[in-house]
Amino acid sequence: MNTSTLVQPLWNNCTFLRDVGMSDGDYDEQLGECEGLRSASAL
Repeated sequence: MNTSTLVQPLWNNCTFLRDVGMSDGDYDEQLGECEGLRSASAL
């Protein structure tokens, strides 16, 4: 799996959310919370 395979879907989501009014900072915050939940569920 290469980097673009991982980055492109994330970038597409950023673009969509920006189009509907979510700022990049809000998106980063939500993404961080999702990562934290995913990490916690792996324990």
